[in-house]
Amino acid sequence: MAITTKTAISVPKELLERCDSFADSQGVSRSALLVQALEEFLNRRDAQQIAEKLKEVYSGDSGSGDVVRQMRRLQLNLVKGQW
Repeated sequence: MAITTKTAISVPKELLERCDSFADSQGVSRSALLVQALEEFLNRRDAQQIAEKLKEVYSGDSGSGDVVRQMRRLQLNLVKGQW
């Protein structure tokens, strides 16, 4: 079980009411709902950052052009060796 830490945050009243209503409808506590929402948000953000970095690398716009060129050359050599 993960170690938890209590925190206090300021949330607009209407948002908190929506949060509480949804938590009740799902049969979970407010804390559980907020933890799940935060985890999902951060996981999506991490995945988006990885996708953006991969797009940057494969488009050739990264600052590590030499590394990318070497990787592409090695990949081409591997493919040529298979055919």
